[in-house]
Amino acid sequence: MRIAILLLVAALAHADSIEFKNGVRINGEILGITREKVTIQMEEATAAFDTKDLDPFCFYRLYAAFVPQDGQAHLELAVYLAGEKAYEPARKEFLKAVIFDEQLAAEIDAKLKEINDAEAKGLFEEGAAAALAERFEEALARFQQVLQRFPESPFAEESKKAMSAAADAIQKKNAEKQALLAQLAAKKVEDKNQQGEALLKAKADAAAKGLEDGKKLNADALEQEGKGKLTRADRAYQAAATRLVEAKTLFLEVQSGSKDDALLAQAKEKLPEVDKWLIGVYDNLGHMWATQQNFREAQVWLNRALAIDPTDKVATELKLRIAEELMRLQQPRQPPR
Repeated sequence: MRIAILLLVAALAHADSIEFKNGVRINGEILGITREKVTIQMEEATAAFDTKDLDPFCFYRLYAAFVPQDGQAHLELAVYLAGEKAYEPARKEFLKAVIFDEQLAAEIDAKLKEINDAEAKGLFEEGAAAALAERFEEALARFQQVLQRFPESPFAEESKKAMSAAADAIQKKNAEKQALLAQLAAKKVEDKNQQGEALLKAKADAAAKGLEDGKKLNADALEQEGKGKLTRADRAYQAAATRLVEAKTLFLEVQSGSKDDALLAQAKEKLPEVDKWLIGVYDNLGHMWATQQNFREAQVWLNRALAIDPTDKVATELKLRIAEELMRLQQPRQPPR
C-alpha cells in the first residue's frame, strides 16, 4: 500500500526546524509532511521540500507519528530508512510492520538480517579505515561493536582478526613510542651534559686566567712594597689572593663535575700551582705586616697560608719570630745603671 500523500496540516503545524543532508538547517513552522514532501512556513515565505533531501533522522522525527497504520506503510518507510543507513529507526518500523501485518514476518526477518549485515559491514569498514590511518583506539571500538551487536554477522570473524591485528599494531606503536621517548631522554641528557661540559670549560678558562692575574698582581705588590708604598702593596696582594681563591674554586668545580679527560687533567695540574701561589701571597702579606710590626695582621695571613699547607716553612718561621718578638716586647725594661 502506498503511503498517503495528503498534507497533515492541522495536526502538524508548530515551530520546528528541518535539517538537510548537506547540513543546512531551516527554522520555521512545519505546516505539513507526507512521504514525499515537507512544507514549512518561514518568516517571509512558505516552501515545500522533497523529503529525500532531508536528513533521514530529521525526516523520521517529523513523519513517524503520521505513518498510515498498516503493515505495508511501515514496511516501505523501514526500507527507505534502511537505504539511508538510519538503521535504528528502520528496525522500529520493521517491527511495527509485523505488528500490523504478521504475514510480513518472513520478509521482515530477511530485511532485518540485511540491515544488520549492512550496519556490521559499515562498522567493520570504518574500523578498517581507522586502523589504516593508525587511529587504533577508534578501530578497536568499531570492531568491538560488530562483535557485541552482530555476532552472527559474516563480519564478526573478520572483526576478531582485525582486532588482533590492531592490538599488535598498538603494542608495536607503543614500543616505538617508548623507544623514541628513551632516545629523546638520552639526547636531552647528552645535550645537558654537553652544555655542562661547555660551562665547565669556560670555568676552567676563567680559572687559568685568574691564576695568571694572581701572579701578575703578586709581582705588582712586591714592586710596590719595594718602593715602600705599603697601601698599594696591600691592595695588590689582597687582589691577587682574591683572584687565586676564585681560580681554585673554579678548578675544584671542574674537577668534581667534569667527565672530560682534558679538563680533569688541567684541573689536576693547576690546583697545586694555585695553592703554591696563594700560599706565597699569604706569606708575602704576613712578612710585610710583620716587618711593620703589625703582628696581629701578619698572623692572620700566615695562618691562612698554614691552613693550606701546615708545613709551610716561611709561615712557620715568621710566626716563631713574631712570637719571640712579642715575648721580648712584653718583658719589663731594666732601668739604666
